[in-house]
Amino acid sequence: MEAGNQILIVDDIEIVSSAMQMILTHEGFEVECVPDGHAAIERAREKAYRIIFIDLIMPGLSGIETCRALHTIAPQTTCIMMTGQVEQDPTALQEQFVEAGGFAEALQKPFGKQDILDIVGRVMTTPMASGT
Repeated sequence: MEAGNQILIVDDIEIVSSAMQMILTHEGFEVECVPDGHAAIERAREKAYRIIFIDLIMPGLSGIETCRALHTIAPQTTCIMMTGQVEQDPTALQEQFVEAGGFAEALQKPFGKQDILDIVGRVMTTPMASGT
């Protein structure tokens, strides 16, 4: 499967995923949205993605659990954490996400269009993992 410009957004807040989808689609990416980790895992088994944005706090599987499962299924895919979490240390959360196979950067909510495009640009200029 070729990931190319495929992006998956995993967030239980529809307004967030819809806004991201509109921004990224306008930039030429093929974007799909799912509301939770279980749906993301199902989609990743069916289709290759270049980037998967994952909300940290969702019903069911957490973003970290989702990232860990997705890294097993599609290690070549770049998973990016999104969070509005302020109660916990964001650095510690990011470290847990990276240990689960995620990207070393995160989107801190609220974020804007340029924040999304900047992180996508950095990922797209990084060679994909071989998926060993």
